[in-house]
Amino acid sequence: LDMQAAARVIRLLPGLVAARIVHAAHDLSVGGLGVALARMAIASGCGARITLIGVDDRPTSALFGERPGRVVVAVAADRRDALSVQAAVAGVPVRELGRTGGDRLRLDLGVALIDLELSRLVRAYETPLAPD
Repeated sequence: LDMQAAARVIRLLPGLVAARIVHAAHDLSVGGLGVALARMAIASGCGARITLIGVDDRPTSALFGERPGRVVVAVAADRRDALSVQAAVAGVPVRELGRTGGDRLRLDLGVALIDLELSRLVRAYETPLAPD
């Protein structure tokens, strides 16, 4: 864990929100990227098409790796440059993962494709677990 890098991310986010650069944000420390994307899609009712490049040998690690200090954000297309500038000034690396929209969450991992209707994600999220 790089505490200084995590601190830079934490300091950056409130300014991005105040400047209306990001529409949504979710940390990746619990459940990783896959869980964060699913939660954001469920909460917003908006799907996404995500492509993760270079994870062929470790797709589960890329999707479910829990490492503090990482955040996924949703940014309007006309605010991407503003995000890049603010992140560079703060010393925070950014990477575009895909686009939002539609009624599906599609995660292309190269070796695997997850493509789910949002309604299916919502049902799974809202279904209580059966008691042991």
